[in-house]
Amino acid sequence: MPRGRLSAAAVAVVLASLGVASAVQARDVKRCGITIGAGKTGTLVQDVECGYRCRNDATVACERDDRHGLDYRCPVDPGRGCDAETITLERNATLDLNGFDLRSAYQEDGIICARGSRSKCTVRGPGNFFARKGRAITPNGRDVVLEDLTIDRDYRGFTDARRIRARDVVLQNCSSAMQADGPVRLTDVTVGGGCGFISGSSMYLEDVTLVDHVGAAGTVRGRNVRQFKPSSGSVGGRDVFLGDSELGQVFAARQLVLRDSSVELIETGEEPALIRSSCMESERADGSGTWGVCALD
Repeated sequence: MPRGRLSAAAVAVVLASLGVASAVQARDVKRCGITIGAGKTGTLVQDVECGYRCRNDATVACERDDRHGLDYRCPVDPGRGCDAETITLERNATLDLNGFDLRSAYQEDGIICARGSRSKCTVRGPGNFFARKGRAITPNGRDVVLEDLTIDRDYRGFTDARRIRARDVVLQNCSSAMQADGPVRLTDVTVGGGCGFISGSSMYLEDVTLVDHVGAAGTVRGRNVRQFKPSSGSVGGRDVFLGDSELGQVFAARQLVLRDSSVELIETGEEPALIRSSCMESERADGSGTWGVCALD
């Protein structure tokens, strides 16, 4: 065989090996207590509920201890206790709910993003993620990407994401917010009661429905931001620019510009600009009175 050329058999072997390499990029997920490798996707193939494992032997499942309510005990070494199962996502890994439900261990962390700079941690649906009064996601400084899913009962939220991007997401029944040091971008998102998104820099909102609060230390820009019910939903930032929106409250430390919008209460550091917009009450951020631009001022 001439040098530099492969036989047909050799080509077939190479192609077959490439096919295997591609296939291992995805992993079937049937349980918790696993790690999805860097750049790979773990796909639920059934409903999954995280439990507890013996601290001294993770191959042994803990048992419910009915004498102590929701406590669990290790059947082979009760004195060492149990650790909750989680799912860990390495750099740029994805967990695909694939239409199924994921349930965290009660009051524990659900998904752990392994530490890694300038990488993302993605959870996508369709599907439901029941955080069960724990922390749904621990970002560990990573970008968090949420797509096409419902997250329920995230009671602990997080404060250490680098950035957040959410699309087609419902966040409901929470008691804490999801926070990022960098930008937050929400598209077609519902922020339920007790829930929230907070950015340490800027925020962009499009087709967002609010029961509770979203805000940024810097500029907030939004279009079609709506209250879930009368007087609900608030937006805050240093400068806020909203169009085609209807909200209970908007707070701007400096400038507020509303276009084709209505807000019940606005509080601003500078006189607000209302372009084809209306408000019921206004307050100056320094507490010195109203701006005289709203219906009840």
